[in-house]
Amino acid sequence: MIFIVIGILVALGYFIYRRRKI
Repeated sequence: MIFIVIGILVALGYFIYRRRKI
């Protein structure tokens, strides 16, 4: 369960970081 939550948080964080980088 925890791994799923961490995966989602990382995915969202990476997506926001990449989108914000542009």
